[in-house]
Amino acid sequence: MERSDLIQQFSDTREKQVKALFGSLVILNNQLQTLFSQFDSEVTLKQFVLMTMIKEEKEGLTYTQAGKLMGYSRQNAKKLVTTLEEKGLGQVVSSEKDSRAARILPTKLFWEYFDDIQILHQKMLKSLFLSYTDEELKQFFQLFMRLYHGMELFEKEIRGGN
Repeated sequence: MERSDLIQQFSDTREKQVKALFGSLVILNNQLQTLFSQFDSEVTLKQFVLMTMIKEEKEGLTYTQAGKLMGYSRQNAKKLVTTLEEKGLGQVVSSEKDSRAARILPTKLFWEYFDDIQILHQKMLKSLFLSYTDEELKQFFQLFMRLYHGMELFEKEIRGGN
């Protein structure tokens, strides 16, 4: 069976479309991880996403913040950070504002990594979204971001909330 057959088979009802979208999110995640590992053997896709978040947060992220952004528990975020530390791509320091909190900061090697890989990542992202017009990309972005609201509702339902 081909992907086009599945698309046709799941396109006629809302229920089938929802199932197809959910399955596609999982499949696309797997494909992205596989493709990413083919051109970057040093850093996993999850590590790279965390690194981009660290890069954007000037004061450094806490484990809790990193976990929340990544959709992980604090403990799983800490494991991911520990791996970055072992590779020399991150450092954990005590927060200046709250000595109980640890902040994840970039290292010199972190910045060298981004200098080396930046053009390749930009090229990959550009090719991934090349077939979209600016307006389509804007609409896709807005619709996709609404999934986070759905995730919040789903999490509440799973945890027995309202």
